[in-house]
Amino acid sequence: GEPEGEPEGEPEGEPEGEPEGEPEGEPEGPSPGETGERKRVIGFLVDLLSWNSPDHTGPSGVNLRLNPENHPVSALTDLDGIASGFAVLEYDPDTQTYDVAYYFDSNSNYWCHIRTINTATTRGFQVSAFGGPRRCDGIDYLTRSNVQEYIPPLTVGQVVTYTGFLVDKLCWDADRHTGLDGVPLDIRAPEHHTWCLQAPECVVSGYTLLEEVSPGEWDSKYILDTYGNQNAWNVIRDLPADQEGFMATMTGSIGCGKYLVNATLDSWSVREPTKSYACTQMVAEPYVVEWDFVDGGVAFSVIVQGSGYVAIGWSTTGQMVGTDDDPNYAVIGWAGSGSSSVDTYLLAGKSVTQVAVADGNPLNVQGLSVRQSGGVTTLEFTRNFDDNFDGTVRANARVLLDGHGTDDHHEVVGVNTSYSGFLVDRLCWDAPQHTGLDRVPLGERAHDHHTWCLQDPTCLAAGYTLLIQLNENEYEELYVLDSAGNQRAWDIIKTLPTYQVGFAVSGYGFVSGECNTIVDFVITNWTPEGEPEGEPEGEPEGEPEGEPEGEPEGEPEGEPAPGPGSPGENIVFTGYLVDLVSWQAPEHIASTGVNVQEHPEFHQVATLLDKDHNVGGYAMLEQNETTGLYQIKYICASKCNYWAWFNLRRSNTVLGWRATVTGTITECGYLDNTRWTEIVPPSPPPSLGCPESDKDGYECRYLVDSTNAYVVHYTLTADELKIGLEASSTGYVAIAWPETPGVMIGADAVIGLIVDGWLMGHVLKNLPELFENEGIDGLECMQVFDDITLHYTLSAESLKIGMEADTAGGYVALAWTETPEMMVGSEAVIGWIDGDNVHVSTYLLEAKSEAGVMEADVFTITDTSAEIVDGKLLVQFTRPAMEANMFTEDQDLIYAIGPIGPKYHNTRGSIKINFATGDSSSSAGVDLKDDYLAHGILMFIGWGVLIPGGVLVARFGKPYIKAPYWYYIHVLMQVVGLILTFAAWMLALDKFDTPSSLKHKKIGTAVMIIGILQPMNGDTHRDEYPMW
Repeated sequence: GEPEGEPEGEPEGEPEGEPEGEPEGEPEGPSPGETGERKRVIGFLVDLLSWNSPDHTGPSGVNLRLNPENHPVSALTDLDGIASGFAVLEYDPDTQTYDVAYYFDSNSNYWCHIRTINTATTRGFQVSAFGGPRRCDGIDYLTRSNVQEYIPPLTVGQVVTYTGFLVDKLCWDADRHTGLDGVPLDIRAPEHHTWCLQAPECVVSGYTLLEEVSPGEWDSKYILDTYGNQNAWNVIRDLPADQEGFMATMTGSIGCGKYLVNATLDSWSVREPTKSYACTQMVAEPYVVEWDFVDGGVAFSVIVQGSGYVAIGWSTTGQMVGTDDDPNYAVIGWAGSGSSSVDTYLLAGKSVTQVAVADGNPLNVQGLSVRQSGGVTTLEFTRNFDDNFDGTVRANARVLLDGHGTDDHHEVVGVNTSYSGFLVDRLCWDAPQHTGLDRVPLGERAHDHHTWCLQDPTCLAAGYTLLIQLNENEYEELYVLDSAGNQRAWDIIKTLPTYQVGFAVSGYGFVSGECNTIVDFVITNWTPEGEPEGEPEGEPEGEPEGEPEGEPEGEPEGEPAPGPGSPGENIVFTGYLVDLVSWQAPEHIASTGVNVQEHPEFHQVATLLDKDHNVGGYAMLEQNETTGLYQIKYICASKCNYWAWFNLRRSNTVLGWRATVTGTITECGYLDNTRWTEIVPPSPPPSLGCPESDKDGYECRYLVDSTNAYVVHYTLTADELKIGLEASSTGYVAIAWPETPGVMIGADAVIGLIVDGWLMGHVLKNLPELFENEGIDGLECMQVFDDITLHYTLSAESLKIGMEADTAGGYVALAWTETPEMMVGSEAVIGWIDGDNVHVSTYLLEAKSEAGVMEADVFTITDTSAEIVDGKLLVQFTRPAMEANMFTEDQDLIYAIGPIGPKYHNTRGSIKINFATGDSSSSAGVDLKDDYLAHGILMFIGWGVLIPGGVLVARFGKPYIKAPYWYYIHVLMQVVGLILTFAAWMLALDKFDTPSSLKHKKIGTAVMIIGILQPMNGDTHRDEYPMW
């Protein structure tokens, strides 16, 4: 007969589900006949019908000894094959053929069958089997096996083709995977909007392909590299902004981590957008209700994760079943298995038979639809206004939800209301700490929110929200504007100056139930609060959450390699930023014609911000000292790209964006978790317009400085420029037109005597050179200081320097310092000759000790050399000008001369010089001989004479000197001696900072502390021992 029902579950003794690793509950010892220790075997699964066929070639025609990877799974699921049993093969590298490793027992055969009928693999089915080896009649079996399909891991360089939804990294890495368009991508990836893929911050962050790990749930599968991002962008940029669900099929190579390298876009598709709703309410897992007011009614959407029916109904009592006088109705729909149904139902009772399709259209609904996609069921319709539904959703009305046999009740109340307060954009409000693009924490300082931020396209796309002020420095969100309210707000905001802050509004609208949306908000009055009080320092807290998992290996040909550094290492680097699209262009020539390898200082910031360029990401450049060309130092990962873009948007720089970046090296050598500080080149003097001149014959005047010490009066016509120079000093006054901006040498000038503060006797002539150089070829000017002579030539591109000092057997150093005369924190060039070896390099001076003088690439120098000329050391180098007018302003320098090492200097001094004008001043080199002598004399008198003498007087002078005079002499000698030694101690601390003096300094400090404490000790014994 036939069995009465099927056995429930799987055979006893087998693990439930898909165990990771070894299944739980396996026997501690072998069963009868087992050889002992259980083992795992990985190999191709074959049916014995095919294996035992002649030449191991079964009905499929595949020779299993040679090509089991071609064995069709259909042969494994064929009843004849199942009846024959299964075996797992292993490869013999000596014979280069396959043979049976183990046959499976009946229990294991069952699991082989279960795995083969539940796989998507079509050929070459591999298994990982964990069981007990058992030998019976000369045949090796694997008994009681846990059998899983084995999918070989992908290897770096392996080419794969993958299809999945493509989303941007900015939105995927956001909190709960919910980005600019408000779609939670891990559960609603098909609804991601193309306008979000096209947003500038999303483009620069790059793209990732998602995998549906379970029905209705997605996770990141592959991250695209520069090449893949460009291929995706070439399609995305031309899509309508209102499309959604970008499904892409891409082919590329497996790279480091989760990266897909060199990916091409084989095919793609998008779908028409689903309806958007002003109000969204998560009622109960997994039910979401969305609604919005439309012309003549309210549009509803009910979204449920799962299959089955979905219902939404109305009840005045909160109960499913109504009364004869007040019946309850619901819209119910379901989809799946190739069919769908949606209609209005009368809820006459709680049994299935009492829920029937209603007569007519009692709810006055239209546009009924239901669909199921990715494990999500969506029911949509519009209910029109009528006598039973007035649009305000009366306070005693309730929405009844039902699906999967689970119901929940959600009250929806709507009222008309007025409002006064601050309006901000939702992008900034929803950011971590409510701190968005303008870095203002809106939860505390909504009154400081900038209008330029309200006008930003990404903020506009996110919409606006109204805040309520709880106290002086605390705000909360009150109402979110719907589309009509956003449009009305934008019509005002777009007319505001960008620099104003605090957009306060007054108006009225309709508040829809528990949804905090205010519908059809009308602004009746608005007031920008004023101008900002300066920008906060630093970048906003709360960078996008989530780390890209790895960076690409095997970049396309010509793709730069990662920068130096170990994974996890924190770095600080200063250099020019370049987009990889321009860098990878032929000969590194950007679309503007600039060769970014030779002149990144001319690379346009507009190009860095252009989406066609920054879609490939950014890199930092450093200059090769030998060739003078630039090369890539670090390539940015996703968040590094975003924060570089963020700072670029706030910059006023036009050409050559240079910055200092701090960040962390990722596991594949890329740069992420960055913070940026732009290095802004000096600005030219601001134009003061044309204030009216007070001199006859002149229309305009220009104050060269704020003290009125130098004023230019002028009148400009089509034919000439008439100039008068006014100066509050005696002597001469001049104005010059230089060939090189800021450089005096070679300029044409007008020079004349000053009479009563006015230029007299002016003539046009060429300025003579300020200094005659003496014997240094290629250097035009010379400045002689106490211990060092500087030879130099200044041009618009660089400053070439020769340092000459009387130290043939030592070093000479020149440092640029931010604090005049201070060594610590300065950046230096140090050079010396040691036998046949010449050393010229840059150093960071972090401390006064030798260990604090560290060789580092603090700035670029070229054309370095060192030689002995007439018994003096001459060190030469060229420092390129990284910003305009870099060397035309006063420079604070320090110099030092010392023995080879570099060891502690024998002589040092400071210089203030303007290389363009030749003006300079200096403080003489420090000679410490007199200081050493003074220190020694003071210490000898104090410690060697007075203090020991005072002790001897107290100990032995009492019989010879009458009291209390011996005591007065004792105190006087001790006090004077202590004062002298204290002065010598202070002199040493201030002047002597050589490494060799450190031990002496420590001992001397300890002795001085004891010496100061000694009088206190004596005072404590005055009662016990009388003074005399």
